[in-house]
Amino acid sequence: MIESPLQRRAPLPPQLTRRVSVLGIVVFLLFGVIAFRLWYLQVLTGTQNAAKATANIVRDITVPAPRGNTAAPVARHAANAASTSAASRGLITPTGICR
Repeated sequence: MIESPLQRRAPLPPQLTRRVSVLGIVVFLLFGVIAFRLWYLQVLTGTQNAAKATANIVRDITVPAPRGNTAAPVARHAANAASTSAASRGLITPTGICR
């Protein structure tokens, strides 16, 4: 007579089943914490975050030049080899992007 695979399988040791159940509980709790945090960010603080995002659209940042005027090392009495000068800046608007 042919035995079914479930009858031939050895029972799992109790220590292994305990470890698997503890691991399952830990994973379930971590997913619960993540789900609660996402709910908190979306539902409870969603309007505050939207206001902060709207206020954070334009921000002017001044970046100073990393160096000043430098003289050429081979010609000590010559003009500057490199100098810092003002340059025009660009502006990106959402209406220009969506075309």
